[in-house]
Amino acid sequence: MHFQAARLRTLFFLIALALFLAGCGGPTDAQGYNSSGVKLFERGQAEEALAEYNEAIRLDSSFAVAYFNRGQTYFALGQPQKAVQDYAEAIRLNPDRAQVRLVYASRAMAYTLLGNDSEAQEDIGRAVELGHDPRLLLRAIDELKKQR
Repeated sequence: MHFQAARLRTLFFLIALALFLAGCGGPTDAQGYNSSGVKLFERGQAEEALAEYNEAIRLDSSFAVAYFNRGQTYFALGQPQKAVQDYAEAIRLNPDRAQVRLVYASRAMAYTLLGNDSEAQEDIGRAVELGHDPRLLLRAIDELKKQR
Protein backbone atom coordinates (compact mmCIF):
# COMPACT_ATOMS: atom_id res chain seq x y z
CA MET A 1 0.00 0.00 0.00
CA HIS A 2 2.81 2.40 0.88
CA PHE A 3 4.48 1.63 -2.48
CA GLN A 4 1.23 2.41 -4.32
CA ALA A 5 0.87 5.81 -2.58
CA ALA A 6 4.45 6.71 -3.46
CA ARG A 7 3.81 5.84 -7.12
CA LEU A 8 0.64 7.98 -7.15
CA ARG A 9 2.49 10.94 -5.63
CA THR A 10 5.24 10.55 -8.23
CA LEU A 11 2.67 10.33 -11.02
CA PHE A 12 0.86 13.47 -9.80
CA PHE A 13 4.18 15.29 -9.48
CA LEU A 14 5.12 14.37 -13.07
CA ILE A 15 1.74 15.48 -14.39
CA ALA A 16 1.99 18.79 -12.55
CA LEU A 17 5.54 19.29 -13.82
CA ALA A 18 4.44 18.58 -17.41
CA LEU A 19 1.60 21.09 -17.14
CA PHE A 20 3.92 23.71 -15.70
CA LEU A 21 6.51 23.21 -18.43
CA ALA A 22 3.83 23.35 -21.10
CA GLY A 23 2.82 26.75 -19.77
CA CYS A 24 6.42 27.96 -19.87
CA GLY A 25 7.03 26.96 -23.46
CA GLY A 26 6.01 30.24 -25.05
CA PRO A 27 2.89 31.89 -26.33
CA THR A 28 -0.19 29.78 -26.87
CA ASP A 29 -2.76 32.35 -27.97
CA ALA A 30 -2.91 35.30 -30.36
CA GLN A 31 -2.20 37.83 -27.62
CA GLY A 32 0.85 35.88 -26.52
CA TYR A 33 2.26 35.66 -30.05
CA ASN A 34 1.60 39.36 -30.58
CA SER A 35 3.41 40.22 -27.34
CA SER A 36 6.29 37.98 -28.31
CA GLY A 37 6.46 39.75 -31.68
CA VAL A 38 6.63 43.14 -29.99
CA LYS A 39 9.53 42.00 -27.80
CA LEU A 40 11.40 40.58 -30.80
CA PHE A 41 10.83 43.76 -32.81
CA GLU A 42 12.11 45.88 -29.92
CA ARG A 43 15.30 43.75 -29.90
CA GLY A 44 15.80 44.36 -33.61
CA GLN A 45 14.65 40.90 -34.70
CA ALA A 46 12.09 42.05 -37.25
CA GLU A 47 11.94 38.84 -39.31
CA GLU A 48 11.32 36.78 -36.18
CA ALA A 49 8.70 39.30 -35.07
CA LEU A 50 6.89 38.84 -38.39
CA ALA A 51 6.62 35.11 -37.73
CA GLU A 52 5.03 35.79 -34.34
CA TYR A 53 2.55 38.31 -35.78
CA ASN A 54 1.70 35.86 -38.55
CA GLU A 55 0.89 33.21 -35.97
CA ALA A 56 -1.19 35.67 -33.91
CA ILE A 57 -3.20 36.51 -37.03
CA ARG A 58 -3.53 32.84 -37.94
CA LEU A 59 -4.99 32.15 -34.51
CA ASP A 60 -7.26 35.22 -34.53
CA SER A 61 -7.82 36.79 -37.93
CA SER A 62 -9.79 39.64 -36.33
CA PHE A 63 -6.92 40.77 -34.06
CA ALA A 64 -6.47 44.34 -35.31
CA VAL A 65 -3.46 45.11 -33.12
CA ALA A 66 -1.48 42.23 -34.63
CA TYR A 67 -2.17 43.59 -38.12
CA PHE A 68 -0.98 47.02 -37.03
CA ASN A 69 2.17 45.61 -35.44
CA ARG A 70 2.92 43.50 -38.50
CA GLY A 71 2.39 46.62 -40.63
CA GLN A 72 4.88 48.53 -38.50
CA THR A 73 7.37 45.71 -38.99
CA TYR A 74 6.88 45.66 -42.74
CA PHE A 75 7.35 49.44 -42.78
CA ALA A 76 10.59 49.11 -40.81
CA LEU A 77 11.77 46.43 -43.25
CA GLY A 78 11.21 48.77 -46.20
CA GLN A 79 8.06 47.06 -47.46
CA PRO A 80 5.53 49.92 -47.42
CA GLN A 81 3.03 48.18 -49.74
CA LYS A 82 2.63 45.28 -47.31
CA ALA A 83 2.45 47.79 -44.46
CA VAL A 84 -0.41 49.63 -46.19
CA GLN A 85 -2.33 46.37 -46.55
CA ASP A 86 -1.97 45.54 -42.86
CA TYR A 87 -2.85 49.08 -41.77
CA ALA A 88 -5.98 48.93 -43.93
CA GLU A 89 -6.99 45.65 -42.31
CA ALA A 90 -6.39 47.05 -38.82
CA ILE A 91 -8.65 50.00 -39.64
CA ARG A 92 -11.30 47.76 -41.16
CA LEU A 93 -11.34 45.47 -38.13
CA ASN A 94 -11.46 48.21 -35.54
CA PRO A 95 -12.40 51.58 -37.05
CA ASP A 96 -13.67 53.16 -33.84
CA ARG A 97 -10.74 52.36 -31.62
CA ALA A 98 -9.01 55.36 -30.07
CA GLN A 99 -5.59 54.29 -31.39
CA VAL A 100 -6.80 54.22 -34.98
CA ARG A 101 -5.36 57.71 -35.43
CA LEU A 102 -1.92 56.14 -35.13
CA VAL A 103 -2.86 53.58 -37.79
CA TYR A 104 -3.96 56.36 -40.16
CA ALA A 105 -0.75 58.27 -39.46
CA SER A 106 1.34 55.17 -40.10
CA ARG A 107 -0.51 54.42 -43.32
CA ALA A 108 0.00 58.03 -44.45
CA MET A 109 3.73 57.56 -43.99
CA ALA A 110 3.72 54.30 -45.96
CA TYR A 111 1.70 55.93 -48.73
CA THR A 112 4.25 58.75 -48.79
CA LEU A 113 7.11 56.31 -49.34
CA LEU A 114 5.12 54.74 -52.16
CA GLY A 115 4.60 58.17 -53.75
CA ASN A 116 0.82 58.03 -53.22
CA ASP A 117 0.56 61.57 -51.93
CA SER A 118 -3.21 61.97 -52.38
CA GLU A 119 -3.90 58.85 -50.27
CA ALA A 120 -1.35 60.08 -47.74
CA GLN A 121 -3.13 63.43 -47.50
CA GLU A 122 -6.46 61.71 -46.86
CA ASP A 123 -4.97 59.65 -44.04
CA ILE A 124 -3.21 62.69 -42.59
CA GLY A 125 -6.59 64.41 -42.47
CA ARG A 126 -8.20 61.42 -40.74
CA ALA A 127 -5.36 61.14 -38.23
CA VAL A 128 -5.55 64.84 -37.38
CA GLU A 129 -9.36 64.71 -37.08
CA LEU A 130 -8.91 61.91 -34.56
CA GLY A 131 -6.44 63.92 -32.51
CA HIS A 132 -2.98 63.21 -33.94
CA ASP A 133 -0.56 66.12 -33.66
CA PRO A 134 -0.42 67.57 -37.20
CA ARG A 135 3.01 69.17 -36.75
CA LEU A 136 4.68 65.89 -35.81
CA LEU A 137 2.98 64.01 -38.60
CA LEU A 138 3.75 66.60 -41.27
CA ARG A 139 7.39 66.71 -40.16
CA ALA A 140 7.61 62.93 -40.50
CA ILE A 141 5.93 63.06 -43.91
CA ASP A 142 8.41 65.72 -45.11
CA GLU A 143 11.33 63.54 -44.00
CA LEU A 144 9.90 60.53 -45.81
CA LYS A 145 9.47 62.53 -49.03
CA LYS A 146 13.22 63.16 -48.96
CA GLN A 147 13.82 59.37 -48.82
CA ARG A 148 11.91 58.60 -51.99
